[in-house]
Amino acid sequence: MNNPPSRCAVLVVDDDEAVRQTVADMLELNGFEGLQAADGHDGLTLARRHRPAVIVTDLEMPRIDGFELLRQIRAEEELRTIPVIVVTAKVDRTAARRIVEKLGGQVGVESQPGQGSRFWFELPRQVIP
Repeated sequence: MNNPPSRCAVLVVDDDEAVRQTVADMLELNGFEGLQAADGHDGLTLARRHRPAVIVTDLEMPRIDGFELLRQIRAEEELRTIPVIVVTAKVDRTAARRIVEKLGGQVGVESQPGQGSRFWFELPRQVIP
């Protein structure tokens, strides 16, 4: 079993490298360890390996999309209690929220990170137990 990270880990899953890096940078500036995955397949692998405190994921990605990633996380005993934040600008946010809520767990839907968005500075502290 892996040792817990010295800083609280947040897994960022997004196929857009610029978005992924921006979110990870904002998290790291606020004292969190920003783990990164380019799609749901790699995100699931990292979630199993590191057991992050929070997962931030996009919905539209190759191989395994955000919906399937969330479904698989909720199906695994060791991962199902990890809060998941869905971040997307490419789909109807209201429809996405309804679908994601049906998958269960602590889930929020937020637009892609913008410069100066307080959401990204406050997010981890709001959902980490």
